[in-house]
Amino acid sequence: MPRSPVRLPSAARSRLRVACLSLAVCTASPALARQHDHSHHAPPPPANAATPGTRPDTLRHGPVWTLEEVLAQVEDRHPGLRAARLSARAAGTLPDRASALPDPMLTADVMAGQGRMARSEWMAEQAFPWPGTLAARRRAAEAEASGVAASAAVLAADLRMEATVAYVEAAGLQQKIERLDRYRSGIEGFEQAAVSRYGSGTGSQQAVLRVQLEKNMVDEKRWMLEAELADRLERLARLAGGERPADPTLLLPRFEAPAPTGVHRPVDLAVPAADSARAEAERAMARLEFRPMLAARAGFTEGSIMRGNRDAVTLGAAVSIPLWRAPRTAALEAARLEVRRAEAMLEEERQRIATGRAAALARIGFGRRQLDLVDRTLLPQAEATHLATVSAYTNGLADYLELLDAERMLLELELSRIDRLVALARDAAEVRRYDAPLEGPRP
Repeated sequence: MPRSPVRLPSAARSRLRVACLSLAVCTASPALARQHDHSHHAPPPPANAATPGTRPDTLRHGPVWTLEEVLAQVEDRHPGLRAARLSARAAGTLPDRASALPDPMLTADVMAGQGRMARSEWMAEQAFPWPGTLAARRRAAEAEASGVAASAAVLAADLRMEATVAYVEAAGLQQKIERLDRYRSGIEGFEQAAVSRYGSGTGSQQAVLRVQLEKNMVDEKRWMLEAELADRLERLARLAGGERPADPTLLLPRFEAPAPTGVHRPVDLAVPAADSARAEAERAMARLEFRPMLAARAGFTEGSIMRGNRDAVTLGAAVSIPLWRAPRTAALEAARLEVRRAEAMLEEERQRIATGRAAALARIGFGRRQLDLVDRTLLPQAEATHLATVSAYTNGLADYLELLDAERMLLELELSRIDRLVALARDAAEVRRYDAPLEGPRP
């Protein structure tokens, strides 16, 4: 048979109304609170800090740490990025070294003796590669230097995305913890009412145990979120060069849909493009290996016997003949295969960028539809149900478990909304990562 609602004494009913109104105010969303113009507010956070093993009533935050500040610290202080940029600067000297002529060789022979037997010979020799060889070497070195610089730019883009994802996840965790704190404050008020009912003989022990179980489950979930938040903050500190404010307040960025990209050379294509250019230059160098090497000589002989102990000047030239063609043919074939490999890697990277960006945009579209459903339909319905259940309960027309279910449903929807906002920000950061342009050299 259906159970008829229990009519409570006036004192107990007053305590229940106060507890339920406190619970409604603590758990109602800010949008609904503005809509109904509530005059009650949640109590302020306590001044004392939480001790280990205890749960603070509210999450205390320190100074605001914005995403822009985090990204600026990553650019300036990350040691790995600084090392990569120094390597790029060092690689920038490769073209000048590769395109230089070989050092000349100077030889000197001195014959000691008396009279006509004493003489000395001086010889200078300079090797000259076949025309076009030095230019091919310079192109290969420039491509190698471009690849090192592009690797540094890719690392910078990866670090920016990693920092952005860690930041938005940490900001979402802070918001979820604050929402759990409001929910738990309401449960504490309702626990007092349940205990009062049980003490007066009008309530059941099951209701008291149920609310205590709910409170402990909230504490467990909050501690898990705190552990995740600590992990994200330490990750941000590592990315920012080991420095971060104490207990920073993070602001979840407002979602902005990525604009259509106008980038014709994304940073991810720079490394395989440089590799392809290097392979082309090395193939040109392999072809030039079939050309001879030239050398010019100039000498001076003091007291030449052949000229009656008179001084003599000699001029000469030498040519190295590429007689053994087998190793050069093998090297040329390897260079051709290297060109094909580099072109395949470049095409693979183009496809990866195109498909990855399209997948991220698809997730953004789906996430926006989900968020719109939550904001326009699910949350308003849950908030209306929650207020109606609170009103019915205070008037003795609804059971405690019904109110607890309405509270939990509203909490889960608000936590789910935060998760969707974080997912949208994460996907938007991924799209911007694909669209990141190749940056210029940094000092």
